Amino acid sequence: MRTYSDPEINYWADVFMACHLAREGLRFEDFLADPQGQLNRYGMDDAPQIIADGYLPLLPSQARLRRQLLLTAAEPTPPSAQPAFLTPRLAA
Repeated sequence: MRTYSDPEINYWADVFMACHLAREGLRFEDFLADPQGQLNRYGMDDAPQIIADGYLPLLPSQARLRRQLLLTAAEPTPPSAQPAFLTPRLAA
């Protein structure tokens, strides 16, 4: 088991609390075992930078929605769903 210094524990505790991860059922001890991995799991990997910039990170429900929107946006749109002006014309 890794040993953390007091400043490291305090830093990750601040991130954990700001992200409201306890509401998701995550224990701080489990979070501390792999903080960045847990943040990635919850779609909040940018939380430390957001906090460093002076803002609050997304709530877990907001992070889930962001992940869902990003996944949906990455899916290709079938040609039949595209408006006619976006559909390429075939040469006659």
